Amino acid sequence: MIRGDFWRVRGTRAALVDAVQPYVDAELSLFGRRGDVRWAIDTGSPYTVLHPEYSDRLLGELLTGLDFETHPQRFDIAGVGASRIRTIIAPATLTFEDDSGELESINMPVLIAEPTTPFRSHDGNWQLPSLLGCDALRYFDLALSYNPPTVTPTEAAPA
Repeated sequence: MIRGDFWRVRGTRAALVDAVQPYVDAELSLFGRRGDVRWAIDTGSPYTVLHPEYSDRLLGELLTGLDFETHPQRFDIAGVGASRIRTIIAPATLTFEDDSGELESINMPVLIAEPTTPFRSHDGNWQLPSLLGCDALRYFDLALSYNPPTVTPTEAAPA
């Protein structure tokens, strides 16, 4: 059984409760490089999106060499609000480890989000979590419990 957890973010306004965001850790293989990524589970996102914090760690100079304006696999996405984010579709492998050490790998495209500022900062999309979208979640049955807080993606039974 794969286990995740919840990020806890203190509410910035007294009228708001503290936020909790379910996540799961998985290794990402992309462009011949591998690294661990913390993925926020986002059932509202149709796609899995790698945001700059982790793409910079994983790709380094390769990230700065990607041309988000002219790349043949360029794909614009929009989230909440009117802004659009440029991404590049890249073949990838996500590998999850369960409690017993067994590995479950998924080969699928991942969207690499263009950094909105050229260098790592607290501005733009550098602080956004990478998103595990419905394209990846369809491989699992997902159980979320807020009391007690548990996140459990389990391998879905074949249809």
